Amino acid sequence: MQPTNPMALEKRPTSPNDEAWLTGLLADSPRQSLQHTAVANLFHHYIDNLAPWYDLNDPERLFAEVIPQRSFDVPVLFKAILAFAASHRGRTVGSVDPKTVLAIHEACLSDLIPALQHVDRAVQAEYLAATCLLRSFEILNNDSRTRQEHLFGAFSFAVSANINLDTWGLAQAGFWNYLREDITVALECRRPLHLTIKHRTPESMTGAEQDHSNSISFLLAKAINVSFAYDNNQRIPVHEDHLQALRSELKAWTAGLPACFEPTSTALKKGNAFPSLWMLQPWHVAAQQYASVTALLLAQLDPGFDTSEEALNHALRVCGLAYTNKNSSARLNSFGPLSYCGRFLRDHRHRLALCDLLKEMAAETGWNVEPVLQDLYICWGESDLTSSMKDTPYV
Repeated sequence: MQPTNPMALEKRPTSPNDEAWLTGLLADSPRQSLQHTAVANLFHHYIDNLAPWYDLNDPERLFAEVIPQRSFDVPVLFKAILAFAASHRGRTVGSVDPKTVLAIHEACLSDLIPALQHVDRAVQAEYLAATCLLRSFEILNNDSRTRQEHLFGAFSFAVSANINLDTWGLAQAGFWNYLREDITVALECRRPLHLTIKHRTPESMTGAEQDHSNSISFLLAKAINVSFAYDNNQRIPVHEDHLQALRSELKAWTAGLPACFEPTSTALKKGNAFPSLWMLQPWHVAAQQYASVTALLLAQLDPGFDTSEEALNHALRVCGLAYTNKNSSARLNSFGPLSYCGRFLRDHRHRLALCDLLKEMAAETGWNVEPVLQDLYICWGESDLTSSMKDTPYV
């Protein structure tokens, strides 16, 4: 059906006619839908602004270059792209009506939910990618800790069939994105991942330096699962051999890290309350933050661990990496590490600087950071930092 009214989806009064037009638009094939300016704008907003988030550790940039093409033949993926793009534009620019965003999302779910009942291996990669995009939609519009339907949906597609992590393709790119999303929520909630990580850490996937960033993601996932494993509110003890194996993995990963992953400069960035650590690439930022969190988690499992200095140093490093490097992909990946490591900040100027950084990142990405901020306030014993610290300089 060809829509008769080519009005844009831009923010405007919603009427039954608009709703009918939107329903008709989404009933078209993706290529037909793209003939409408509003849809083309949203589609390219994803390609230009959002796909890089998912290509953080992917040298082949599959979410930017392959996902849009595949979406022409997989309508649920096309609708997921539009829903995510519309939500992001609505939250950052304010140019899309919330009812329009919701309508696109519901149209996507009408295709996705039946697919969860029987996962078709032929489109597993595309549906996994779609649920990763919808998970981002979920975080933009809700508390990521209480609304996790799409995280569970992605989990279904990630585990429905074996994905060979020693190679690279769309399924693998979707898996690593799912893993990072699961890590973010696990660190925010201080709980294990949905994935049970049992096999060895993959080391060679693409042959590019991003493999190191994916490897530390996998190792962090294993550290999270042993750190937050509880039974009846009692931490499940970690066998010393298992803990030593994880420490050895981290040591080997660090020893094998190329020099390009080190900061290019520690020159002070104006206004930075944290260490200024200038990095070459966003995946270098992500890798170093994940390495710090992994080291902190493993150190905490030592009965003799003193949280005061080591934890603070890791926290300052994670915060400094996020503040110094403004790449949106790296900053988006920072929310989990910041939410966890921020709990160990002791100085009020550092706490205030982190709160301001999280708010700045939220304005850039549209991410909902209020639950993270509230969690930090509770941890710090503070109801509001701004009133007492209003006139206190960071440095």
